[in-house]
Amino acid sequence: MLAIMLLGARGYLMKVGDMVEYKFLQEIINVLVVREMSFGEYCQKHDEAMLEYDVDYAWIEWEKHGPTFEVLHPDGKLTVMWKPEAK
Repeated sequence: MLAIMLLGARGYLMKVGDMVEYKFLQEIINVLVVREMSFGEYCQKHDEAMLEYDVDYAWIEWEKHGPTFEVLHPDGKLTVMWKPEAK
């Protein structure tokens, strides 16, 4: 799974340029939202990585969770993540 969790300072409405907390296991780090990705870009990332995936299932998840975001870690690593679901 590409996404773990994003906690935006302004609730769950994230946008490019926001600093958000990224929670992975027991560690929380601040990451920068670099860009919002389209569904086509999301699928292209899977294709480039030669990952097998079901496009129909990906579209269902996309409709349920909304767009994905590319975020920059302090160490320079880029990660693709879903925004968290509103509670």
